[in-house]
Amino acid sequence: MSYTTEGFPRFIWGEGVDLATDSTIDERLFLTHTAAPQFVCEIYDTDELPEIDSIPDHLGMRELVGEFAQRNGERIWQSNAEFFAARWIFLGDTPNDDELHQVMLDAALDFQLWLDANGLLDDLGE
Repeated sequence: MSYTTEGFPRFIWGEGVDLATDSTIDERLFLTHTAAPQFVCEIYDTDELPEIDSIPDHLGMRELVGEFAQRNGERIWQSNAEFFAARWIFLGDTPNDDELHQVMLDAALDFQLWLDANGLLDDLGE
């Protein structure tokens, strides 16, 4: 089942509010994908992925890449966009790995554009 998402951005990045624990802000970062396949996942900020960080720059811009991996017994999607994703909750059918991989590559580009637009991309490289 797919829900109408017309008028919403494809990717929504943000923190959560947990009403069960006195309305406290959950400082973890979440990604909501509003198009098919619809999901919410947890995002971890990291620059500690040497196997990904070793990818060379091309004309001053690193090619965005990512892959599924296991980390601490949990399935993740890691990228050179300074984050990895884990703990997906799908609304509807679970996509195959190729479909989810493409969505996550698009999310990585979206994340980098957001960081750049907010002047945060250079801060991560320090």
